[in-house]
Order: sequence, then structure tokens, then C-alpha cells
Amino acid sequence: MKFFIDTANLEQILEAYDLRVLDGVTTNSSLISVEVIATDYEGMIREGEELAALNPHIEVKVPCIADGIKAIKYFTEKGIRTNCTLSVKSLIGLGKPFNELYFLSLLENIRL
Repeated sequence: MKFFIDTANLEQILEAYDLRVLDGVTTNSSLISVEVIATDYEGMIREGEELAALNPHIEVKVPCIADGIKAIKYFTEKGIRTNCTLSVKSLIGLGKPFNELYFLSLLENIRL
């Protein structure tokens, strides 16, 4: 798994760099990440397999919910790369399932 921060904000990049886990920076232009819209495990698997079949460079993006974490394991076993976007604070306590991600996009918490 590689850790990328998804921002062009230099202050945020330097802050993430200081954590010593950062592999790179992206604004998603280099990733072909296609997101499933299903929120249930079976739906994510069905949509993810269809999306992955479109192009060998696609990473299937799943929501960071319980069924999404299960889908990451399934896709990894099938050789399908995954992307999961969540806030840094959501990483606490999640552990091992994230070792199976191909990409992890970290976003700054933003108040609207």
C-alpha cells in the first residue's frame, strides 16, 4: 500500500510529510480511480468488477464503510487495485484491512 495526500496545498503536504508515511502527492490526475455507487457489499463487488474490466489501470474506489472494507479484501484477492478515501482521523483503529489497499487518498477535514 502507498499513502498519497490529495491536495495542492503546500502547508498540508509538508504536514503530511512530517508524519513520515507519505509516498507522494496527487490531485488525482495520475490515478484512474472509478468509484462504485453501491453501499452494500454485493453491489460494490458487482460494480467494481464491471469497472475494473474497462481498463487494466483502473483502481476501484470504495466507500470507507464496513462493506467497503470487506470489498477491499475481495478485490485484492482478485488482483483488482483499490482506492479508499477517508479523513486522517478515520484511520485510527482500522489497522490491517488497509494493508491490502493499492492506494489510500487522504483528505483534510473540511467544515462547510
